[in-house]
Amino acid sequence: MTSRDVLRKKLYRALRERFRGALHFDPVGRNLYATDGSIFSIEPLGAAVCRDARDAAYAVRVCRELGIGVHPRGGATGLAGESLGPGLVLDCQPGFRKIPEIDPDGRTARLQPGVTLLELNRAAAVYGLKFGPDPSSGTRAAFGGMVGTNATGAHSLDYGYTGDHLLEAEIITAEGERARIRKGRPDDLPPSWRAGVRIRKKYAAAIRAEMPPRHRNRSGYNLRDFQVGGRVDPLKLLAGSEGTLGLLTELTVKLVPAPKHTGIALFRFGSLTDAARAVPELLLHGPYSLELIDAHIVAMGRRHDRRIRRLLPEDARVVLLGEWKGETMEEVAEKMDAAVHAMKTAGSGLKGADRALDADSKAALWLIRLEAEALVMNEPGPKRAVSFVEDTAVGADRLADYLEEKTRILARHGFDWATFGHAGAGEMHTKVFIDPFDRNEYVRLERMAEELYRVAIGFGGTLSGEHGDGLLRSAFIPLQYPKLFKAFDELKAAIDPDNILNPGRKAGPLLGRPGELPTRLGGKRSRRPAASEEEKTWSDLASACHGCAACRADGETLRMCPAFRKEAREWASPRARGNLARLLAFGDVPLTEADGPTARRIVDSCLHCRMCVVECPTHVDIPRLMRTLKSESVRESGLDRGHRLAAEPAGSDWLSRTAPELANWALASRPLRTAAEAAFGLDRDAPLPRFESGDFHRKFKALRQPENGPEIVLYDETAVRLYDHRLGLDFVRLANRAGYRVIPVLENVSALPALAFGDRERARRMAAKRVALLTPYAAAGLPIVCTEPSTALMIRDEWPRLLPGPESDRVAKAVREVSAFLVEILEDKRENFAWDAEAVAYHEPCHRKALEEISGVPELFAGLFGGRAAVRVEKGCCGMAGTAGLFADDRRRSLEIGKKLLETLKSGDHAAILTECLACRLQIRSAVSDREVLHPVVWLARRLA
Repeated sequence: MTSRDVLRKKLYRALRERFRGALHFDPVGRNLYATDGSIFSIEPLGAAVCRDARDAAYAVRVCRELGIGVHPRGGATGLAGESLGPGLVLDCQPGFRKIPEIDPDGRTARLQPGVTLLELNRAAAVYGLKFGPDPSSGTRAAFGGMVGTNATGAHSLDYGYTGDHLLEAEIITAEGERARIRKGRPDDLPPSWRAGVRIRKKYAAAIRAEMPPRHRNRSGYNLRDFQVGGRVDPLKLLAGSEGTLGLLTELTVKLVPAPKHTGIALFRFGSLTDAARAVPELLLHGPYSLELIDAHIVAMGRRHDRRIRRLLPEDARVVLLGEWKGETMEEVAEKMDAAVHAMKTAGSGLKGADRALDADSKAALWLIRLEAEALVMNEPGPKRAVSFVEDTAVGADRLADYLEEKTRILARHGFDWATFGHAGAGEMHTKVFIDPFDRNEYVRLERMAEELYRVAIGFGGTLSGEHGDGLLRSAFIPLQYPKLFKAFDELKAAIDPDNILNPGRKAGPLLGRPGELPTRLGGKRSRRPAASEEEKTWSDLASACHGCAACRADGETLRMCPAFRKEAREWASPRARGNLARLLAFGDVPLTEADGPTARRIVDSCLHCRMCVVECPTHVDIPRLMRTLKSESVRESGLDRGHRLAAEPAGSDWLSRTAPELANWALASRPLRTAAEAAFGLDRDAPLPRFESGDFHRKFKALRQPENGPEIVLYDETAVRLYDHRLGLDFVRLANRAGYRVIPVLENVSALPALAFGDRERARRMAAKRVALLTPYAAAGLPIVCTEPSTALMIRDEWPRLLPGPESDRVAKAVREVSAFLVEILEDKRENFAWDAEAVAYHEPCHRKALEEISGVPELFAGLFGGRAAVRVEKGCCGMAGTAGLFADDRRRSLEIGKKLLETLKSGDHAAILTECLACRLQIRSAVSDREVLHPVVWLARRLA
């Protein structure tokens, strides 16, 4: 047993006495907290999830007694390793999510540090207010982290930084005591903080000489603004201190009025230098924000997104996006027109400009900025973009010269790069492309960074303009502050003499230089033998997650991970699943841990909805990783009885053909449902579909189809044949009206449950039969239309992986989801349909979103009825998750996940609710019993004229 193991046991025993939150000290649990959004991986002794401030204070006191560092953590979105360390990671988000007060008259809010920017802005929007600074990670970054880095965002030109809006804070000191800090007299400060007055006076000359005149500076501690005359403002020290001076437990902030009107202008340039030289001129016209996107990102956007190709012609190599606000739309338009005119007449190298005032047009122009980071992170090839020198800032008037120098330095060191960001503030986020497995790359990065930082400082800039020092830049602080860095050491020693609060950054002894610190991938190779292409791909996927925490986001139009939305704990996030796969693949934890309780909980939390794949900036296929881990477990011990029944219910087809009414009676019988729960784990209250009477094919043959016309295949694995004959027949009617003949190919069992439960071999056998069945139709060029999105997704994405070869590829290319197909064949058939004025709600199933079809029900109805019929309800997942929501162990979770959507649908005044997924219809129908819940095909067929 090592000395760290002994210390870990002492810490665990001490915390267990009075700490009420969850403790993660096993190898997998603690390593979930070893990474954040940065390149680093620092394994802590353990992690503790606070319930409240009392927990946090107790943890600090325990760590002080044992001489262990405390590393506070919020959303862990930081790019500099601010929340990482070898001590105790204190997860301060789950227990600190309240907003006790919003004062609309005083324009203030009192909140806890686990609240995200999005959550505060939602609450403040009721009063027409918002929090000004808006970092791009605001959908998942916690306010504690925003204060820790003194965060800002695209609108810093107007609102400044988080610290400018702090009014009061409650902190836990290094002694483990709670204290309130606010602007006032020196005697009002906590005792240990009063040394700051003496230190500021001692280093006054160095402050004047070395602190950059530009206000966009996150490096070191803000001693300059700590004292003005006889008044002190400890909040200026707290903001940007990265948890090294105190742990935040509550804060009061200023709010600002939300802008009444905004507009966006996009300026196209031929070169980076031309765009950067235009920035000072545009700033004269008072933009609300001013963003730049370089040629590398523009070219990638043009390659990968036809919307960007339409927006940006070939001569647009670099773009500037300016945003203006005003009291009226006319005022906004006037400001933008003046800026555009100035650019056209200033000889700026402008290639063209577009402007937008309405919401859709603004969204179209802003798209390239919104997608910038995702485009960079998805660069094809073995090299990946990393954050290392992404945070330098200079004055906007020096930006062009600095970017020219940066170009030369990066070329000299042999790095490819891309840049985007807040040009109006002189802050450009530069991503450098490296081989993340090569340890030497990080050493080369450090050498390049030192040269670049010296140049930035020479231009009057800073090495950290927005993202903080963290582990990434703390070693370079003496470059910017050759004398003043000693003051930071003295301040840290006075406030935290035992070096307990987030040690290893900002000041005091460092954990090491960035090129020396362990990274998540540096020097590692997969220990899983790449015996097949599938296993090689698995290892590639296991290394793909870069920890940005976008999967923890809570945007209005995002679903991300339903399990995380319900649990709000790190272990339930897709990031945790990606971390688990990497830890197992590259030897960070023993392979035996794959069967441990923490790993099993992480794996089982995945519902395979694939929303993380759709909405992850780098589209990491987390469900695929989890299925692989599940399949290894199933190979060892097999499926349990309940999951085996759901994976291949051999009796369902027989029951549907021979005794459907008897089967329906049995499914409604309370005693039999209770017995089924005991025997198979099927929840007695879960909604089940009713078997159809009669034979579908006999009903189908009674229809009159066109004698001639193109043929299509209706393929369905469960819903139509067993449970919903009307759906299949109505699709035939719609296709016939468009001139198509339909060939029904109906199978009983879907391979998707088997794959989701981890029985890969069973899924492969099922898929092999169905590929053979469909290959002749695909070879003949017939579209294969699926009414179930899950079936279409299975055929398109999973069959080629289960059965690599030309047949499965051909079938995958032929498959079409029904809503997208109907858009194509009915777009010019408007006269065939009659709209009867009833409004309907539409819920898009997760697997339909995962198909990422551009067209669907809203587009179809817009074409046929002028967009009046379908109202998209974006309130997340219904929670059913296919067959998972049928099991007693998952039923409560299923309902909690779907609560927001189900309540919204229940309270709506729509005449009917439409969704393509059978499982979704069952879940919604059980909650909304007073309205019809239909497949869109059925609703549309009723409107046939």
